[in-house]
Amino acid sequence: MIQNARADIVAGLLICAVGSIIVIYAYGNYPMGTLRRMGPGMFPAGLGAVLSLLGMVLALNSWRSLQANASHDWPPVQFELRTVGLTVAGVVAFAVLLRPMGLIPAVIAVVSISALSDARNKPLGIAVLALILVVLATVIFKFGLGLSFSLIAWNWS
Repeated sequence: MIQNARADIVAGLLICAVGSIIVIYAYGNYPMGTLRRMGPGMFPAGLGAVLSLLGMVLALNSWRSLQANASHDWPPVQFELRTVGLTVAGVVAFAVLLRPMGLIPAVIAVVSISALSDARNKPLGIAVLALILVVLATVIFKFGLGLSFSLIAWNWS
């Protein structure tokens, strides 16, 4: 319980920092506009502000939980490089594969690589999750929003 609360404090502060960086970047690089005529920077700034607020709420709630326990012999927070590395690799694989191979292989790659970060995941569960997310991504982004990328393409030029 204490380990989770300490990890949640670190995670909440990191989420808060990322949200703040997004707000600062959006404010400095995009016109904000007004509430009646929103500029291109309004959405990322608002999203970053919400992200920062949620991170702060997570960190504060975890801090209050630690204070309630008042135990000072805390074990160190564990940081798993495998989880971080494979999650980032999954996102990078999605970005690299989307244009040359299409949406379906990119979604399968991000789900498969990211799912390998947890040793408890089974191949059947990963395959089912990948299939569900391929269907959802296809319906939402290709047919619902009409985005102009191909579902499957094999051109590497």
